[in-house]
Amino acid sequence: MRTISLLACILLLVGCRGSNPTMENQYPNLDEQFKLKVGQSATIDNGQLSFSFDSVPSDSRCPEGAMCVWAGDAMVVLKYYTEDGMDTLHTYLEPKSIAHGNYQIRLLLLLPYPKVPQRIFPNDYIAKFIVTRDWRQRLGKS
Repeated sequence: MRTISLLACILLLVGCRGSNPTMENQYPNLDEQFKLKVGQSATIDNGQLSFSFDSVPSDSRCPEGAMCVWAGDAMVVLKYYTEDGMDTLHTYLEPKSIAHGNYQIRLLLLLPYPKVPQRIFPNDYIAKFIVTRDWRQRLGKS
């Protein structure tokens, strides 16, 4: 009985270790495309902008293999670290990009794309972004 309990504990520990990978912070350059997994953060322009890919609260994109009336949309929530706050970006509807401080954050792609009959789990999402200087700042306007 003791051997079975020990074996069960070992299997549980091994299983838990693989289910919670550490998320490394990304340090992309301005004007450089980068990908974030849910829970992963990006620090840009020497720490002037820092945010994480918080969640995908809604994904109604038309799955591959399905007949849909419209393309659908997915919402991506960003959480900022340089100041309090959150923003929501969309894959199809607006806004697909958002001005935050001196920066413009654009959502380029959300993966995986839905397929019939596969289910996408919350931690499976990967978002592709690009951050640029806000064009209003380039012109010296606020």
